Amino acid sequence: MVVVLFRALIKNLVTRIYARGINYVE
Repeated sequence: MVVVLFRALIKNLVTRIYARGINYVE
């Protein structure tokens, strides 16, 4: 259970950084 929650948290963080990177490029 904890692993799933942790994985979801990392996924959200990565998506956030990725979106910020795209905005930074544009």
